[in-house]
Amino acid sequence: MKKILLWMITMVLLAGSVFACKTSKGLGTSGIPDLGEVKRSESLYGQNKEAVLAEYELSTDDIVGDVNTWYFGLNNTRSIGGLSFLYRLAFNERENYIGQDLEYIGDPGSTADEETVKAVKTIYQEAVKKYGEPENDDSVVVRKHLSDRNKEDQEKITYSTYDIWHLGEETTLAISIEVLEGRVIISLKYRQNGSIQLEAKENP
Repeated sequence: MKKILLWMITMVLLAGSVFACKTSKGLGTSGIPDLGEVKRSESLYGQNKEAVLAEYELSTDDIVGDVNTWYFGLNNTRSIGGLSFLYRLAFNERENYIGQDLEYIGDPGSTADEETVKAVKTIYQEAVKKYGEPENDDSVVVRKHLSDRNKEDQEKITYSTYDIWHLGEETTLAISIEVLEGRVIISLKYRQNGSIQLEAKENP
């Protein structure tokens, strides 16, 4: 798992240094996606890459890395809680679309960064405002919840957390906060039901 996260860090940092930040007419640029955006993504479940790229008005110039892989990044960004998130598109082994992620990878030392700590709270609050309270399934993942962490009012992010929402009948959202070597990694995974996998971690 750590190797995968380190690879993700490398790819995101590469995207930030090589590509100028841009937006697409097909993708939102600020805030937690609303339910209309979620429905739009749902309408593409099972479609191939070409259809998904066309719907979001994306070209190969928007892709970071190899488009022939099942999971690749875009150089499109979205501002959430004052932080800049990158989009990633996810497909299954049959190359059918199963959803999209938004990811933020902080700099070393971001676990104690005031802006990042504030953003974590803001992101959770905005998700509750748009989607209601999370519906966590602790039989899937054993980990502290982001909602519990926010109640502690900590000034530093010291452990990994997650919360899950079931958005309608087709989509699951998992918001996870990972702590890796002094960095904070925030992921919002909007996936077709049954396609989200989270690593089980014991509560600290």
